[in-house]
Amino acid sequence: MVSNAVTLSGEGEDEVLQLSEWGVQSDEHRKLMSLLDKVNWEDLGIVRRLAEATSLREASKALGKSVNTVRARLDRLERALATTLFARTRNGLTITAEGRTVLRVANEMRLLSSALPLSRGNNVLVKEGEVRVCASEGVGTFWLTPRLPDLKLSLPDHVVTLDSFADQERVSPDGYDVAVGFQKPQDMEAICSKLATVHVIPFASDQYLRQHGMPTSLDDLAGHQFVQQESPGLNSDAIRLFFTGDVLRKLVAIRVSSSFSLYWAVVNGVGIGAMPTYARVITRRVRPVELPIRLRFELWMSYRREARHSEPVQKVVQWLRSSFDATKYPWFGDRFVHPDEFSVLHDDSQVVPLFDHMTGEG
Repeated sequence: MVSNAVTLSGEGEDEVLQLSEWGVQSDEHRKLMSLLDKVNWEDLGIVRRLAEATSLREASKALGKSVNTVRARLDRLERALATTLFARTRNGLTITAEGRTVLRVANEMRLLSSALPLSRGNNVLVKEGEVRVCASEGVGTFWLTPRLPDLKLSLPDHVVTLDSFADQERVSPDGYDVAVGFQKPQDMEAICSKLATVHVIPFASDQYLRQHGMPTSLDDLAGHQFVQQESPGLNSDAIRLFFTGDVLRKLVAIRVSSSFSLYWAVVNGVGIGAMPTYARVITRRVRPVELPIRLRFELWMSYRREARHSEPVQKVVQWLRSSFDATKYPWFGDRFVHPDEFSVLHDDSQVVPLFDHMTGEG
């Protein structure tokens, strides 16, 4: 046990809630829960940052969140507690007496949460009864969606939500239990770890290659065309790294805003598209194009610090680590593995066209 007391400010003098190895006593437990039941633990973290900073702008930078998000959470917390925690002045924010009380509770609960064991009752979720996961759109659609049944089996009492976004700015533990994206979250309160490395190379369909031929160098692209994903994420910048503006304008035939649209455009022979190497695993309808274009991106997993002992969250974490385990799926390792090597390095029974199977394509 990290601390043996939780201090709450009473109207006259402080009340000290004594803890024992058996837990909080019943009356005192109810007092503590009556406060915590009204608030989101992540909002209590906002109070800590605001108390350390002198303005919403400084706090937002420290948290890696927008000023509007921090302001909205503070307003939500103050409404929930029916009090003012910070006085707004021309010089910034000044914590009130009520704010100091909530700050003490926030600090104590942060210490106590580190001592809480995994249990069915310690389920600090964004929404009760639901586990919310967000992911980069391509990863979420093509790699995680086919594996959702495995996650659901481990969470029979919860609704499992997976939201996928092409815009990497939206892939964040802000409003979700776990996030999987290509940008490392700047939120210092979040727990973040590298999940995998995703390698990206050009792909095209057999139909396209029969019509236009297989290019083997950047100088061999006359008469070829590309499909470009134009969205805040990976592929919107991939082609620009290799071609000047004039050349790019001549090469790009179609621009799309999602990985799903990119997939279908490439599969249907519209042009060459930059796709993750595991595209060869999810479909047999595309093949690598032997151009000297190779990119790599780190994939990050993050979740709220206060949820690190939550059993449902930890089950999601385990599921994600298994889904991107490079010993099982070598294309997610740091070392580049060409798709032609997948069947050599991996069990043939696992290298199957997952997405073709899901969509009834063969």
